[in-house]
Amino acid sequence: PDVAAIAPSIYSMGRYGIAKGTDLASKLFSGKTAKEAELAQKGLQTSIPTTAEEAEKGVTQRAAKETEAEYAKRARQQESFGQAEKKFTTAAQAERENAARKFSDLGKPSDTAKLGDEMQRRLTGTEFTRGARRSQRAAEDSKKYFSQARERGNFVESDQGISFLNYLKSQMFSQKVTPAERKLAEQMYVDLAAAKDIEAVEKTFRRFNEVSKGAPKEGYDAVMQQYAGRVSDNLSEALNKFAPKRKEFRDTYKELSGPLDAYETAFGAKGVAMEKAVPGRVKMMPTDYPSTYFKNRDTVNALREMLAGDEAAVRKFANQHAVNELQGKTAVQAEQWLKTNGEWLNTVEGLNTRVNRYVAELKRSELAAAQKESQAAQVAEKGKKVGQAGEARQADIAKTAGEQKQRLDQFKEQISLYPEKATTIGNNLVKYLSDNKMLPSEKLNALKAEIDAVEKTADVAQKAKQVRNLFVKYGIYTAGGGYGAYEISKKLF
Repeated sequence: PDVAAIAPSIYSMGRYGIAKGTDLASKLFSGKTAKEAELAQKGLQTSIPTTAEEAEKGVTQRAAKETEAEYAKRARQQESFGQAEKKFTTAAQAERENAARKFSDLGKPSDTAKLGDEMQRRLTGTEFTRGARRSQRAAEDSKKYFSQARERGNFVESDQGISFLNYLKSQMFSQKVTPAERKLAEQMYVDLAAAKDIEAVEKTFRRFNEVSKGAPKEGYDAVMQQYAGRVSDNLSEALNKFAPKRKEFRDTYKELSGPLDAYETAFGAKGVAMEKAVPGRVKMMPTDYPSTYFKNRDTVNALREMLAGDEAAVRKFANQHAVNELQGKTAVQAEQWLKTNGEWLNTVEGLNTRVNRYVAELKRSELAAAQKESQAAQVAEKGKKVGQAGEARQADIAKTAGEQKQRLDQFKEQISLYPEKATTIGNNLVKYLSDNKMLPSEKLNALKAEIDAVEKTADVAQKAKQVRNLFVKYGIYTAGGGYGAYEISKKLF
């Protein structure tokens, strides 16, 4: 039936609570309400995916910003820790360099062979100089002695010579001496009796005098050594009386030979012994000189004697050896070296004090450097943890962004599969976006308003559908009011 025909009946429902019945009647039967609901529903179905996609872009942008901010934050922190680590490391290096500079009190390290070469030259040079001086003086004094002896005639024919030969005869036939001693006296007697000049007499003296020299012997050899010494001394006294210049010559030779005795000992000979097969080459290797002479108090004193008491040279060599030995040693190693070498260090004036001072400073510097290196390590560890925390945070940001994108995709999928639930899905989307602060509030408010409008429209459409069903049921299309109109108004309103 025509809407205009039943409008008065609908209007008459006003006394049962229906206001503006004519407007409702027009909406109920015009079909406009259903169209509006359909259009709003379709609009919402479009708005939800669009909003979700916009939110996804926002998620990506926010994740990128948060990642960038996190990276910048951690970079600043790591830079700060890196600068602190560098500061501590530099300070530690400075401490170690400072300890190295303490060598300035001792000198600069050098090659061991170079030091050995210098020691070798000084030792052999001193020996040569002393030997040359002795030879020169001996030649001068011996010339005076031999000249005086020639003026006196043949020694064996002089009173002193005849007296000494008679002494030897008495020894040859004495029962108080051993057969070997008698034989030695007989050999000297024969040699002197055959001597034609003073040179031959001196050769005899030196030959038998050599028997009494050298390291002390034991037993029978010791007896012979002592007897040869007594006989040689008696001959020496006889010669001194025969030619007094001889005593002056012998005293000078002895005086000059004394320092040379240091080179003739078993220890002293090592430093100046020459290779027989290679003239001019010393047997000892240059690198062995420092460790040989700087071993204990006695070896240093031997060096001092062999250098003719040149204390400046001893100090120079000892100091250089100490520097070479201490180079590269830790404080613990230096302390141990000082303990092992303290005896000979004390024989060189001032050296022990300087070495002790260096070792103490090295120990202090090492401790300070170790502390700074420990601080540098701690700072580096903190920087490492900051980096790890930054990586973990960036991973969390990426994970959160991925989860949010996945949830937004679900909203788009839901609205595609269940368009009739558009308002419910829309409300859930708005809540999710709001809870996670994924869109500006103005956009969220606009979306919520659209959803609310759809809800209202959809509600009216549902009522319209129910009204239409009731009108059909109760024959509203043909009846014009009465009981039927009352039942409609009661059920609906």
